[in-house]
Amino acid sequence: MSPIMRSDYLRVLVCGGRDYNDAATVYDVLSSIHISEVAHGGALGADKLADDWARQHWQTVSRRVYPADWNGPCDSSCRSGHRRYRDLGRPPQPGDQTYCPNAGPRRNQIMLDNFRPDLVIAFPGGRGTADMVRRAVAAGVEVRQVPADQNRNQT
Repeated sequence: MSPIMRSDYLRVLVCGGRDYNDAATVYDVLSSIHISEVAHGGALGADKLADDWARQHWQTVSRRVYPADWNGPCDSSCRSGHRRYRDLGRPPQPGDQTYCPNAGPRRNQIMLDNFRPDLVIAFPGGRGTADMVRRAVAAGVEVRQVPADQNRNQT
């Protein structure tokens, strides 16, 4: 992937799968860009690797983490009865905690609105990554998608 040629430092939002584990690719991609600030959703995988990279560059790169509030209350965009039980490998039982499946997409919009990235870098992922890419494109934010074949270590 060729570096983005800009003279200024960029605010970069990173997204990708929780199972993405190719640290070398994340580090190479992020190191090829002049970055002033990195934001991500605080999940395992691509988010954690981007956070690790930013921590190593703490003197020049700041970090923002936007974790989804999975256990929090629903909002007006949620339809009644949509909360789900976590997959615990057994049928749900009384007292099991539910979560809001809209928390991830809601967090993605908050990241775009509050962080206002110059660039979104999308490492391979699933529905959450696809949602973030769709939202960024709709908002007119440049998106760089890292091809799945660049992930040498994904399980």
